[in-house]
Amino acid sequence: VLTGYDSFEYARQCCRLEVHDFLLKPVDGPDLEQAVKKQLDLLRAAREEKERQQFEYRMEGITEQYWQEKLCRDLVKGRAKEEELNRLCRERRCSLCQEVQAIVVLPVIEKEKSWKDHYEYQYLTAKNLCISLYDACGQGLTFEDELGRIVICMFAGKQYDEVEERVRDLKEILSEETGRQVNLLIGCRAEGLKYLQTSYEDA
Repeated sequence: VLTGYDSFEYARQCCRLEVHDFLLKPVDGPDLEQAVKKQLDLLRAAREEKERQQFEYRMEGITEQYWQEKLCRDLVKGRAKEEELNRLCRERRCSLCQEVQAIVVLPVIEKEKSWKDHYEYQYLTAKNLCISLYDACGQGLTFEDELGRIVICMFAGKQYDEVEERVRDLKEILSEETGRQVNLLIGCRAEGLKYLQTSYEDA
């Protein structure tokens, strides 16, 4: 704060607002320069700290997603360990007894080669959409199987037609966002996360 008012009330308000410097006019050039440099250093440090936190958050998210994907791949191959499954349930706030259905996302490959140019981008778009629609809302788990296909372990509700309705909505969203037709293969209902392999193989 740079002011011509020598008021204790102003100084007290500045303290309450966590002002870094209170300069009274007339101010010396070096004092003003030092105050501005101090502010720049504080802003720079705050920006660097924010960037560091964002990087750590992204890395943590990538590590968690990698761990989840590996566990889900093990799960559909019948190799998942129970302690890992319990950890997954704790972290994703789901139950081992939660009914699930596997949904396999298959893009429709056109005869012309133009689809190849953007396939990787469209694949990532589709996968990120599935993560935001299911994982982020606690309605499922998205992973990539050993053949590189997107698989959703969808938590099933009590109504049997509910999953089919959600799948129809998903197909429409994926087609709109990627500009490509997709086939969604729905597996049978499995009576718990540890039986996901049955639903996956059915799909």
